[in-house]
Amino acid sequence: MAAAPEEKRTLYVGGLDDAVTKEIVASAFAPFGDIVDIEMPMSTANKHRGFAFIEFEDPEDAAEAIFNMNDSVLYNRVLKVNFSRPIGAPKDGATRRPVWEEDDYLAKQQAAEAAKQKAALEEKQHEEEEKQKLHEQILGEAAKAAPEGEDEAEEKGAAQQITPE
Repeated sequence: MAAAPEEKRTLYVGGLDDAVTKEIVASAFAPFGDIVDIEMPMSTANKHRGFAFIEFEDPEDAAEAIFNMNDSVLYNRVLKVNFSRPIGAPKDGATRRPVWEEDDYLAKQQAAEAAKQKAALEEKQHEEEEKQKLHEQILGEAAKAAPEGEDEAEEKGAAQQITPE
């Protein structure tokens, strides 16, 4: 059964130890399905560069290999196994254009800034309202707690301090 071109069958396997060979990679990934090809890019020192590409015959087998082998240990090294992507392809659907070249970038930034300012203003207003309520509550409690005779005495005392002798 041939897979459609959009179905991913090729895996990237990173974190390989220098002692790992194509045969070892093949034996580690063979339990998950039929392997079509294994590529291990070489460095100038005629050693592999620490990663490999494995192409499976069936996309489900490739997904199963990722599920079972990602973050597993091979030759005392933790493997990173993911679907491979073409050379130069951006990660996770991102574009290679800078964000500021997008048509609505500035509008998005201005809307986000306006939302931040509005939220800060609403928070400040809410805090002021809370302070006012607390102030009124304290004044109300103080008025209830003071005996009626003290109010008149305070008024007389204040009048005596103001009038010159």
